[in-house]
Amino acid sequence: MTWTLITDLEGPAPVGSIHIYGGADVPEGFLECDGASLLRSAYPALFAVIGETFGHADDQHFNLPTLPEA
Repeated sequence: MTWTLITDLEGPAPVGSIHIYGGADVPEGFLECDGASLLRSAYPALFAVIGETFGHADDQHFNLPTLPEA
């Protein structure tokens, strides 16, 4: 199982919510919480929620949280 982060889906869980997912592949609209550095312009809704909470490489990027496999 992996920790996943909602990127821009609309529904009962807000953008930035972290969930445990038991499937082999991360579903569409989610990202694995693996510490990846992402372009702010590619994920504006997610950046608006988490900002630089988990670090950033430069003024164009932000980092995802790093969580261990569940």
